[in-house]
Amino acid sequence: MKTLFRLPALLAGLCLLHPALAHDVADDHAGAERVFTVVEPDGGEVWPIFGLEIVGKLTGAQTGGDYAVIINTTPPDGGPPLHVHEHEDESFYVLAGTYEFSFGDQTVTLSEGGMVFLPRGVPHTFRNVGDTPGRLLNTVTPGGLEDFFREIHALPKDRPPERALVAEIAARYGLRFLPPRAE
Repeated sequence: MKTLFRLPALLAGLCLLHPALAHDVADDHAGAERVFTVVEPDGGEVWPIFGLEIVGKLTGAQTGGDYAVIINTTPPDGGPPLHVHEHEDESFYVLAGTYEFSFGDQTVTLSEGGMVFLPRGVPHTFRNVGDTPGRLLNTVTPGGLEDFFREIHALPKDRPPERALVAEIAARYGLRFLPPRAE
């Protein structure tokens, strides 16, 4: 990852966040600069967690807290448990494979080129329903959720993380895991 040019913090402060977005992430990145960044195809910060490979291509620290861009490689039948974000909206663009997205009372299946927007506060999950690993481009608004991935990745690797500890870390980011829906 190459930083090409830093904008003055004053310019970063000119970004007007929607009032609903002004939460802890805004405080975390207060005065943060937006950074012109080039990420090579194999670049980014890698967090192999929960059976997924998550790569932070752009972080909230680079975008003045406005958003983060993540690539998610998901094995067949893989995906996160049902969860809800208090602070972030998410969009997912399917780069490869076929995914089932469940959100609210809806379920859709999307393949390469499909996209879904998931507003904050709506329980959702996704699952790779294909036979090969799939890839998603995920934009998270505002940025900062990548810090959750960093914390989980930093946990000891000699055993699966304890659910209670994962839930405690998630709560710090306004993320809550929910029980699976009844079929």
